Amino acid sequence: MRRTTIATWLTIVIGVVLSGAAHAQYFTDDPGTIEPKHAELSVGYTSASETPGKDLLSTPGMVLRYGLNDRMQVRLDFGVATKRSGKVQESGLADTNVYLKWRFKDETKKTPQLALVGFMKAPTADAQRGIGTGKFDEKFWLCAAKSFKRYKMWAYAGGYYPGLTPGARNGALYGVANSFQLTEKLVVGAELYGNTSVTVNKSDELAWDVVMKYNYAPDRNFKFRVGRSMKGFSDLNLSASLGFIFK
Repeated sequence: MRRTTIATWLTIVIGVVLSGAAHAQYFTDDPGTIEPKHAELSVGYTSASETPGKDLLSTPGMVLRYGLNDRMQVRLDFGVATKRSGKVQESGLADTNVYLKWRFKDETKKTPQLALVGFMKAPTADAQRGIGTGKFDEKFWLCAAKSFKRYKMWAYAGGYYPGLTPGARNGALYGVANSFQLTEKLVVGAELYGNTSVTVNKSDELAWDVVMKYNYAPDRNFKFRVGRSMKGFSDLNLSASLGFIFK
């Protein structure tokens, strides 16, 4: 078996083993877009805490990004979801998330890079089995980034408009992050992100993470994240994914 094939399967196994804990709902976004006519598929395992004792798992979770042109990209999140509450467990198709990002301003020596992002959640999960809400959700946000040689900082802020379910209300989402190009292949960083409460019975969420991205091949990468919630229901946040880039 080729060495690259062995590395690919080992990375998948490590990702599945290390990614079993819950995380807050939003991760910090930057204005970057994938190259035109290029696609990146990420495969991972995640677990999100909704309320104490209730988890929503995604295994496998798929993220597909595609560069429409040199300033716009579309992203599609899909996969299989499992709703777990105590000993009761239901599995099925997850909700499908669609993102459209427009990078409308490039970075200069004095000004940051800027982009607008729109999001829509399509209710493809079975609401009757408790896997999804059965409603469309929308979000939008503005993100900005500034680089300083191998160091980069970025932030985002926007709004969240959940479907018309009982107790739902509009909210805000936000995040700040930084990264450092440690080696040619390895990038490390940290982030702080959260959202205001979007239902009457839930609290605001705020979490921190440290992040690693390793480009072990020109068209393949491995991302790992560890942290915890400062506000919310997640005592420990872990996630991992394997990414493939197609031209």
